[in-house]
Amino acid sequence: MNGERKVLIQKPSYMKDLGEKSRNIFAEVGIAIVVFVAAQTLMGIIQSVGIVFGFFNDPALRDLFINPPEDIIEMYNAVMKAMTSSLWVLVPMLYSNVFLIICPIVYCKMFEKRKASSMGFVKKGAVPQYLIGLVCGLAVFSAIFFLSMLMGGTELNGVSPDMNSASKIGIVVLFFFGYLIQGMGEEVFCRGYLMSSISRRYSLTVGVLVSSLVFAVLHLSNPGISILAFINLFLYGVFSALLMIRFNNIWIAGAFHSVWNFTQGNFYGLSVSGMGEVPSVFSANQTDASSFISGGAFGLEGSIATTIVVVLCIAALFASIKLKENKSNKA
Repeated sequence: MNGERKVLIQKPSYMKDLGEKSRNIFAEVGIAIVVFVAAQTLMGIIQSVGIVFGFFNDPALRDLFINPPEDIIEMYNAVMKAMTSSLWVLVPMLYSNVFLIICPIVYCKMFEKRKASSMGFVKKGAVPQYLIGLVCGLAVFSAIFFLSMLMGGTELNGVSPDMNSASKIGIVVLFFFGYLIQGMGEEVFCRGYLMSSISRRYSLTVGVLVSSLVFAVLHLSNPGISILAFINLFLYGVFSALLMIRFNNIWIAGAFHSVWNFTQGNFYGLSVSGMGEVPSVFSANQTDASSFISGGAFGLEGSIATTIVVVLCIAALFASIKLKENKSNKA
């Protein structure tokens, strides 16, 4: 015995700039909540503008505010459905996620004196890594989509009628850039910031698991959330963390996350984490199969097809990480 503690996964080199501050998990999560609330407050200002415009331009949203359901649960579900189906609300919501990028970076720089590189913002190879993430995100979610088709959970109806309208094509493009911000925002907060912060005091494994749990919890208020959807969100968090660790940057994870959401919503025309339908390149729909197969109200992310593909991706990434570590240790 050499007295060294064995670790399941070694910390990537970008984490060498984490600094010396070390807190327990509860303190780190508590601070993360404060950072998240600050970001959400700023996001809320942008989203409120969208809601105001939606009130005057979206009859369904306006009618809901004028004649809200009396039952609290029914009212909540109606509000969520109306807001996640209104482009006036959805588009500002996506772009407001820029504060989920800014707030963690500002906090780390001002209060912890940490460099952006400690969150995975590595300069070398940033552009090719980002492009790889975009391609891989499209490929992996497409694999989930076609596996779901084989299982009878989804149907592809062909090119969407939206592609015959210049305004709808413009909206699809608007969503694409919005998702580039939204996907990176969640990765910066959950992986770049929280996972790294926890990993200062604890093993990287603990950082991966806790940040993945927080990522899943943040989606609990989404319409149609289910037990399987929650499990899949947690698994996606683990996958995304391993993606960062394997490739030693946040660019690939942010791009993957962004195009994953864009692909299911604006490429295939499916619900994104319980959100409403939006203009898309293709027209697809979930079948009336059980929610276990189709994903139910939460969308395809709540299906067993997502579980299977993400677990396989986790296994492949973990094996690749261990192979890389073994080669490094032998060198």
